Amino acid sequence: MRRAISHAALCCALLTTPARAAADDAWWTGFASPPGGEGCENTVFGLSAIDGSLYAGGIFQNAGGEAGTRNVARWTGAAWLPLKAGVRNVVHCFTGYGPDVVAGGNFDKSAEFPGVAMERIGRFDGVEWYPLGSGMNGEVRAVVIWNSELIAGGRFTLAGGGSANYLARWDGAAWHPLGAGVSGVAGETKVNALAVWNGRLVIGGSFDLAGGLATRGLAVWDGVSYDTLNEGLDPAGEVHALHVRPEGLYAAGAFSTIGGVPAGNCARWDGTAWASLGAGSDGAVRALASYDDALVAGGSFTTIGGAAAASVAWWNGSAWSPLGSGIAGVVQALAPLDGSLYVGGSFTAAGESEAKNIARWIGPLPIPAGTTPGTPRATLRISPQPARDRVTLRWSGPAAGSGLSLHDASGRALLDLPPNAGSGSSGQAELQLRDPDGSPLPSGVYYLRSDRDRSVLGRVIVLR
Repeated sequence: MRRAISHAALCCALLTTPARAAADDAWWTGFASPPGGEGCENTVFGLSAIDGSLYAGGIFQNAGGEAGTRNVARWTGAAWLPLKAGVRNVVHCFTGYGPDVVAGGNFDKSAEFPGVAMERIGRFDGVEWYPLGSGMNGEVRAVVIWNSELIAGGRFTLAGGGSANYLARWDGAAWHPLGAGVSGVAGETKVNALAVWNGRLVIGGSFDLAGGLATRGLAVWDGVSYDTLNEGLDPAGEVHALHVRPEGLYAAGAFSTIGGVPAGNCARWDGTAWASLGAGSDGAVRALASYDDALVAGGSFTTIGGAAAASVAWWNGSAWSPLGSGIAGVVQALAPLDGSLYVGGSFTAAGESEAKNIARWIGPLPIPAGTTPGTPRATLRISPQPARDRVTLRWSGPAAGSGLSLHDASGRALLDLPPNAGSGSSGQAELQLRDPDGSPLPSGVYYLRSDRDRSVLGRVIVLR
């Protein structure tokens, strides 16, 4: 389970402008082993793409009818594989951790007899499950890597036997609290989502205090103290998902206002203020992901931004559009992988196809209603991909803008290209892959944005 990224997989990330997919012909639901129409026997709560495979977790007896896939499984693109025998209760979340995979949930053991004791969090090395200390006294709902350490959030008050109010960090040997953690109404306090934005840890969930600081459902931690993002949500609000894109931090859940701004369950933070995403949704938004250079949202809604959309939709920066005829049920998780968007939850159909709680949208997003197919768009080609020291940018078609700038995944601007780069009907420029102090950019995915409208026009993949 070495965390290597193949050259072929990286090259798939090159931005092109393919024809948009038709309404429902992109849904695929053949998740049996071998494929034949089966998915997961019950609800899928977590999906993560790690090392070229899709990890699915939830509360199910099997995935695709495959033995040993109790509550957790790995999809290779062709078949489900067990993680030994699975675990004994629900799995909510995953993250890569060195060469291994960490899963969090509400389990206490691996599923084989007699089972490895793992209290709500465990590590799988490709062969065996291992505990992380003595774990937690309540469920783990979110995990992320921050400052080279594993961060966990959920509904626990103890981690490794010590006090840790709903948040804890694992340093490789022991659990530690994140200051005073978060708190709120007994029985209702929880952390649902974690993200890293501008070097700080962002926490989302249902709470009223972070380190003693009043803030509803949202907070940031810098390693020393907590801060708010303009005081968080309305008093009854809850964050279910956080997602970082070049243009800012997105928060989604069940709320009517955020930072004092009216927002129907989804909003964007640009570092200074919150902004709503259109008219919002009529039900909770439970998952966010980036796919085909757009923001995708999933949840339990029937309309979003005034448009009819069955539980899944995408945002192009100014308007929401449905993803085909959507999902017949509730979406709990989204994960892009190898040119497809995987959708998990509790549902019986995707588009016009029967589905058991997991489905896959293949290829580009559909044409938004009212858009004329074939409308000319700027095309930006970037080569080579992946790159090491420099790339060549070639653009054609309508002007891409008055200029281009390079940003990292958190949205931080790194480089401004020459003023004429990206303007005119065609042209090219060379980009040196170095940060502002002249150091080589580390391996990762970077984004080229138009200086005119801040839209993302392309990706640069650096592999060293």
